[in-house]
This record gives sequence, structure tokens and C-alpha cells, in this order.
Amino acid sequence: MLRNAAYGLFVFFVLVGIHAEVLAAEKDLAAYWAFEEGAGATAKDMSGNGNHGKISGKVKWTEGIIGQAIECKGGTVVDCGMGESLLIDQDLTTQFWLNPTEKIKAGMARINILYMTWGPMFAFCPAWAPDGVLYFWFDGPKPKPGVRSKIKQWEKNTWYYVVGTYDGSVVKLYVNAELQGSFNAKGDILDRQNPLKIGQNYMGIVDEVKVYSRALTEKEVERDYKWGLAGGKAVDVSGKLPLTWGQIKSAL
Repeated sequence: MLRNAAYGLFVFFVLVGIHAEVLAAEKDLAAYWAFEEGAGATAKDMSGNGNHGKISGKVKWTEGIIGQAIECKGGTVVDCGMGESLLIDQDLTTQFWLNPTEKIKAGMARINILYMTWGPMFAFCPAWAPDGVLYFWFDGPKPKPGVRSKIKQWEKNTWYYVVGTYDGSVVKLYVNAELQGSFNAKGDILDRQNPLKIGQNYMGIVDEVKVYSRALTEKEVERDYKWGLAGGKAVDVSGKLPLTWGQIKSAL
């Protein structure tokens, strides 16, 4: 029994060490909601910056693209606050995986997947854009930047990887690592006095939400897309302990 306990403690500290090592490699990671809790009303920020999300409304914990995820039921909102690491005024990346459980139809209310008022926002606007495109925009830079997806049909029960970047001069939107569009703009993102929120009027699963204080490159976007499809690439510590990132998160 003591032997098993000692082994379990050893594995725990190894996993904690791996977790710290992996996150340290995530340069300029401002926030990371992996939704590995599996229950409750809190989504922990795994970046270490303390932007823990408070979940309100009906929610279902379910299988994600990696490990666990949350399924939003229309009235679900995750309020992640407005911590200092989220007040990004220049280089930015926001990314997430979504899996709709309801077809997006004309006449629906605006569906905000991830948003800060005046700040970065990903939204479907079927009331005035019934073709099903996803918009990414924010205020501050001139001219006002806005990019829309080429994808117009979002299949139910299908995973999509969405990334928006801004490097101080160009705004880009990617879906499944493919560039959907870009927009030239310069200037700081408008100072925001509102919390970052995930989900509003959205029916579907969301997972692996990350915010960076830099613009990821196209190669990094493609890498993360493949990593997600693989359920988390194998992590090899000193060539002795291959684990998937999904296993690591589940163990912590």
C-alpha cells in the first residue's frame, strides 16, 4: 500500500513538472481554459495568470477535442474577468475549438463565441448575415479591422479550429489552419473595461481556448491544429515518459 502511495506521489510530481515545462514553452500565453474540471461552475486558467472563468447558465461537461470540454446550451456564459494579462493593446492571438450542436440559421440572435465589448470578438451574426460566416473584429486600429470566414456552412457535430491574430499591422482569421482572410490596420486595440466571456447564444461544444500577447505565425497555427486533431501530441520527458497532453491535463 505504501509502495503504491509512493508511486502515485512520484507520478503526481512528474506530471506537475511536465505541466510547468509545457506551459513554459507557451511563450506569451496570457490565458488558457482547457475545461478539464469535468464538473462544477469554474473553468480554471491554466496559464497561471488567474483568469478563472465563472460559468453561468446550463452547461454540460463532455468529451472535447483534447480531454474534457463544455457544451453550451444557449444561455451558457463563461465570465473570465478582465485580469491584467487580458488587457492586450497590441500583438494578439485568440484561438479555440468549436463543435456546433445546432445549425446556424437566418434570423437567430447574434452568437458570440468569444468576446470582450470593443475588444476581440468572434461572432456569427445570422440576423443580418444569414450566410453563416464567422466574423472576427475589434475596435481601436484604423481603419476598423474586421475579417470574415470563407466557410459559410458549419456542420453539426464537427470540430473546427478557429484562430484570430493581430501583429500591429495585419489582422488574420484562420479556420482549420487555413487563412480565411486578412485586413491591414494600425494602432492599439481599444482599452476595454469589460470582461472576456466565452459563449452567448451558442449551442455547441467549446474547448482549448487560449489567448496570447503575440501573433502566432502560420506555422504555429498549423502545428496547433495538427496537435489538436491528434488529441494532444506525445510529450517526451528525457526520452523516458511519453504522454499525451490530454493525459497530463486529466491527471492534474
